[in-house]
Amino acid sequence: MVGFGGRILGQGEPKYLNSPESPIFKKGQTLYNLHAARNAIRKEGAVIIVEGYFDVLRLVVAGVEHVVAPLGTALTGDQAALLKRLTQQALLLLDSDMAGLKATFRAGDELLRHELRVRVATMPPGEDPDTLVQKGGARALEPVIADAVDVLERKIQILDRRGWFTGMEHRREALDRLLPTIRATRDPIQRELYLSLVSERSGVSKAVLEQEVANLKEPAPRQAPPPAPDQDHRPRPSTESAAPRTDGTPAELALLRLMVASGEWRRRAAEGVPPEWFEAPGHREMFDRLAAVGDDGPAPVPEGIDPAIQARWARFLAETPQALAGPQDRIFDGACRVLEARPHFRALDRLNRQIERAPASEHATLAARKRELVEELRTRYPEEFQRRYGWRRTRRRPERR
Repeated sequence: MVGFGGRILGQGEPKYLNSPESPIFKKGQTLYNLHAARNAIRKEGAVIIVEGYFDVLRLVVAGVEHVVAPLGTALTGDQAALLKRLTQQALLLLDSDMAGLKATFRAGDELLRHELRVRVATMPPGEDPDTLVQKGGARALEPVIADAVDVLERKIQILDRRGWFTGMEHRREALDRLLPTIRATRDPIQRELYLSLVSERSGVSKAVLEQEVANLKEPAPRQAPPPAPDQDHRPRPSTESAAPRTDGTPAELALLRLMVASGEWRRRAAEGVPPEWFEAPGHREMFDRLAAVGDDGPAPVPEGIDPAIQARWARFLAETPQALAGPQDRIFDGACRVLEARPHFRALDRLNRQIERAPASEHATLAARKRELVEELRTRYPEEFQRRYGWRRTRRRPERR
């Protein structure tokens, strides 16, 4: 056991809740059920990837054992690397709605970067693996898996049904959606096959496509925070009030600015950022509206919203080139760490005030509780701890003789 994973029953947020990260539990490096599915994956020569815990459980109970799931988040490179050690083939069995398709193609590109062959299964409308197998058992899943197609072919199917290859207007946009998948493919034979397929379907020569692929930027890897140095850290009193801030925070603004600028950041925020992190007036509404925007480009300012939100949205829209020119991954991850840590540091502030008001008889108990909380915060949020309190090392001066 390395951690706890929960999924809400019914409505509410967050949908998935995991243990805090620790030296032995990092959700981006863990796959649900992998410990039990290893032998089955090797035996089948493939792995089935589903969205959630209940999808996994339902399939395993029905006898489909080579199945895993991310921990309520998008599939990461570390998780793809884990699967690469066990198999060469992956089947993505996610929901077939718009959100499910976006998650499918992001996961597909990540798996291709690790030289896995990726197929995509299309679920019947309104069904997910859990409900489908609950109604019809493993047999109901067999035709779905049998009809699975390569991830790039699935993209082409969807674009073709929308008519994006029939006219010049959308053909460029169709290629913009296909080229990243070709770019992600590490296997040289697979890439050659993909280039030939897209060239035939789009009417663009392979040489031009190869040049376009070469010009695409490689997605920046997500950076983990540096390990905390071996020091004696003592927090100085914080000036932040325990009440929610009403003037907005740089972290909230940074996330909203990225969401206005790009559909990719809207998707990542909608999947991984709880709405309650936004506390400043209007920011929660702005986040909810942005999370619902489905287009890939900058999000236009909606009508009928509060004028203050409208003005801020318009300003962020005008700043789109600057937002996309910076280190976006680092800004996004840093803002998420700040907002996730905020309520925990407020708890430390409250404890400090409680110690100041408590009678002497309670000081020892409260001080012990504070030491535990300080150590937890220093371990979980080292960068935020440093930003708020600084790092201090106590040293003894050499005695003079």
